Amino acid sequence: MESTQEELAFESKSDKYYLGVDVGSRSINLAIIDRNKNLVESIYIRTEGRPIQSIQNGVTLLKDKVG
Repeated sequence: MESTQEELAFESKSDKYYLGVDVGSRSINLAIIDRNKNLVESIYIRTEGRPIQSIQNGVTLLKDKVG
């Protein structure tokens, strides 16, 4: 199965960040980069047959890590 990619933007107090989501058949990669394309944080999660729930959990984990 091919993976798909979607980009979402969000802003903090004074900077802009982007959330990248790469969904595959077995795993999901999520990454946050800044406007200069520097990696801020990333995580790898196995989907375990539940891709939507895995994405939701991943976003929560990133939020906890980054603040």
